[in-house]
Amino acid sequence: MKTYLELEFVNSLKGEQDNTPFKLRWAVLDKSYATLWLRSLFQSFKKKEPAYFRFTGFKNSPKDMSFLSKKLNKAIDIINQDGLYRIEERAQGTFSQDFANVIHHHFEVLFGDAKNFSDLYKNSSPVGQGAISDLNHCIHDMEALTRSQEFTTSTQGIVLEILDRKQYWLTDDVLKDFTFDIEFGDLLLHYGLVGKTWWEVFLDKDEDIFPEAIRPLDVLGGEFDIQFSNKLVSPSLVREFYEFLKSHGQDPSDPKLALGFLPLAKLEMPDGLSKDEISKKIGERSGIKGMRIYEEGREWINVDLSESATINDGFFHVNSLIVLRGNDSIPIRPVPIQAFYISGEGPRTVLAESLFSGPYIDGGHSISLIVPKDGQSVILKCGSAPRGLNASNDILISPGESVHLSFNNHGSYNVIKFPKSKAENS
Repeated sequence: MKTYLELEFVNSLKGEQDNTPFKLRWAVLDKSYATLWLRSLFQSFKKKEPAYFRFTGFKNSPKDMSFLSKKLNKAIDIINQDGLYRIEERAQGTFSQDFANVIHHHFEVLFGDAKNFSDLYKNSSPVGQGAISDLNHCIHDMEALTRSQEFTTSTQGIVLEILDRKQYWLTDDVLKDFTFDIEFGDLLLHYGLVGKTWWEVFLDKDEDIFPEAIRPLDVLGGEFDIQFSNKLVSPSLVREFYEFLKSHGQDPSDPKLALGFLPLAKLEMPDGLSKDEISKKIGERSGIKGMRIYEEGREWINVDLSESATINDGFFHVNSLIVLRGNDSIPIRPVPIQAFYISGEGPRTVLAESLFSGPYIDGGHSISLIVPKDGQSVILKCGSAPRGLNASNDILISPGESVHLSFNNHGSYNVIKFPKSKAENS
């Protein structure tokens, strides 16, 4: 009996594009690893784990190069604000591969390895760690957008990432199923590692990457990619890639290199629509409203994702400047990591004892408050109010300083990093 995955697309930015919902469905392959993947996906959404659908490489997406450049620069600002590492480069609304490789190299230095985080990453604030991850997302999305416009090796697709996901090692038998023979709409195993595959190193012409950052895909979880490119991998390009591997001491016939992609499900083409029309509809929307998993006569799960704060915007949010009056609370969203630029209406503006308002966030999360250099100082008062500051003293955040808070699961927030400022006597 066939099992299906169905997605409903909408415009997440609510711009002028067509926002009529658009649905597509995929038939899951009759493979044991595809079944394991689907069950892992089902369990993550059943547990309501934070998830993020990233749309990458669509030429007509509202998330264009200008959008990505602003997002990347926000991440750079946060990393520089943290004070442990400095990135001088800035996105200018355009793209070059040299710039992309430099930013990705910064990411490798900052992050380290998924199984052995760097000291820089370990010592960064939660919002700094979120910004480090955003470096990687933004630069890959900028690469994909450029390739979809200019190159034959374009990547146009959707990436689902799950914040807390279980992963399983792939066996040698599964590794043999990796292939370059993929089709429009194929749903593929996501690269759930930190680093680059040999294929990405080849496409990026990245000769500066650390050898330990080249990691073949050998794990499976609920995450996936869907590719919507018309320009598939040509045999001549694969032959060129194999020669590249040999020149770097690698054996193209070694299954442990996991060369290519691992298909998990096949798109069922809707009647009356061409591939270009499907891509256009998806790009114009660049957002997900709902997901359904079912088989004939039985529904596994049907989730409305329209109220999710992460599904289209990610796990890490940087918010615009908020000017606070006395006794104000800061409105928050249910996001694992978020940063707020804040300023008092006047010097030493005192926030309400309940620091935050808005939807209550279950589970662990972190919030960073940053007063810009040209802002006015803000005071956080300690106390027993719900969503208040769990500290022995009030805290003054002066211009150019920041405070990083973590929810302690008892209704209040602990200070986890406050490198510069001092406490005020209560």
